[in-house]
Amino acid sequence: MTGRRAETVLPGVPEAAAVARRWLAGFLGAAHPVVDTAVLLLSEVFANACLHSRSGEPGGTVVIRAEAAGCGVRVEVVDEGGWPGPLSVADPGSGAESGRGLWLLDALAKEWNAENLPDGGRRVAFTVEAGVVLRSGGSWPSSTGCAVPANPRGRRIR
Repeated sequence: MTGRRAETVLPGVPEAAAVARRWLAGFLGAAHPVVDTAVLLLSEVFANACLHSRSGEPGGTVVIRAEAAGCGVRVEVVDEGGWPGPLSVADPGSGAESGRGLWLLDALAKEWNAENLPDGGRRVAFTVEAGVVLRSGGSWPSSTGCAVPANPRGRRIR
């Protein structure tokens, strides 16, 4: 993906999730076809960084990078590390009050990955794109010239 890029560094506190959401929404613009989905996923990944890494300790930070091109966006969330193993996606169950972040990421992102960095941090990156063909073979046109986003499983996202 080659397009407009931006980066911000925020404190690793749950209250900064609102700032992260506004930052990404402002970067993409209200008319971008995947703004709502991208903002939701950023919020979930940011919350995980604050809760499950050293970024959530006093003085910790979270770096967010975004790159928008065409009808899509790639977002990276880099934390200060702390969870040792690979990330796993589990069905949170209907009664669960938490644990939906990675499940949503897996369901709504075109692709995502997580990697441990040489400095001990961790990067979670995801891509959201409009124009994915629906299982029915159609797509949902929008005023932006991009189809309304659908994930690879063919469900409409709006």
